[in-house]
Amino acid sequence: MIIRDLKAGDHFTQEIRGEQIQFKVLAVETIGRQVQVELESRLGRASARYMGHAYLPGTRSRNGRASSLN
Repeated sequence: MIIRDLKAGDHFTQEIRGEQIQFKVLAVETIGRQVQVELESRLGRASARYMGHAYLPGTRSRNGRASSLN
């Protein structure tokens, strides 16, 4: 997934240390050439700032439909 393509309400799954973790995108804000993303998972909430063209491996689902974006 390209970071700049994320939208609030998106869900995606990543494998972290052999475990599938589902994330929900709470907010996305463009700040210059960077994108601030607020995420929530069962591990808690976090925010991170990425370059807009950064790649995030994972599988996105919108409205309950999954599609691989690797």
